[in-house]
Parts: sequence; C-alpha cells; structure tokens
Amino acid sequence: MRINLRIILSIVVVISVLVLLFTLMQVQQEKERLTIDLQRRASLLGESLKETIEPLLEKGRPERLQKIVEKFGNRERLAGVAVYDVKDKLIAVTPPLSAHLSVIPTFVTKAMNSDLESGHFFHLGRKEMYLYALPLHREEGVAGALVIIHDPSYIQDRLMVIWKNSFIRFLVNALVISLT
Repeated sequence: MRINLRIILSIVVVISVLVLLFTLMQVQQEKERLTIDLQRRASLLGESLKETIEPLLEKGRPERLQKIVEKFGNRERLAGVAVYDVKDKLIAVTPPLSAHLSVIPTFVTKAMNSDLESGHFFHLGRKEMYLYALPLHREEGVAGALVIIHDPSYIQDRLMVIWKNSFIRFLVNALVISLT
C-alpha cells in the first residue's frame, strides 16, 4: 500500500509541476499577445484622431479639442484622451482624468522630443492604465502630443481565467489519478 501511495504522490507532483510550467508559458504568451493587441489598437485610434486634432491645434481651437476629447472618453476599454502642447501644457483632457494628467508623464515629453510614438503602463491614481503617446505636428515640426489612455484591466481578467482553468484541470487530473 505504501508503494502505491508513493507512486501516486510522485505522479501528482510531476503533473503539478508540468501543469504549473505549462500555465506559466500560456499566461506569458497570452499577456504578450494582449499587450501587442492593445498597442496596435491604441496606435490605430491615435492615428485616426491625430488627423482631426492636428489642424485644431494649429488653429488654436482648444474648445473644439476639448469637445473631441470628451467625445472619445469612456468608451469600451478607452479611459480617455489628453492633448499636450510642446511646452508640456495640458490643452484638453477627458474630464475624469484631468486631476491625474495635469503634470505630463516623462515618457510623453520623450515622445515629443524624439518624434516617436511610445506606449507605457502607468499608474493614474490607484489604477494601472496604458498610455500611448503620439507626437502632433505643425509645418515646422512637433507641436505637442496626443495621449490615448486605455484601461488594461481586461488583460489581468483574462490571465486569471487561464490560471483558474488550469487549476481546475489540475484538480480533475489529480482526482482521476488518485481514484485509479
């Protein structure tokens, strides 16, 4: 009886380690896939908004910019939008985010200085958000930055589902092994 118990425990331990390793790989791959998808969606939205915002920035129409920014706030996974000028001044922002974005994040300034798009996970208040900065242009060069703010909580929710399903599979397998 002791030998059978040892064999069963050994099999359960081996299966546990394999399930854990497989789940870690699966979670990492899914996180990378969802993050790349989030970056792609932020870039596409930013490019389309950029075409509307750049002419208004050049004409000095902050009231129209604010209306556009408010229109795009609070969509499915989009937490909001912000527009900064080249002097790091906040010109327009989705109202619930104004308190958190009054000071420009350093990576936004770097995106303007390098004239390159950039995305980062960033804490706004107590919540992690994904901020994607796109430089805005005038004829003479960079005129500011458009920041797209997404709520990435769905990524963690999806990863938790993977862990939960993996744990359930493990329990079922352990139960089947112990009953045989």
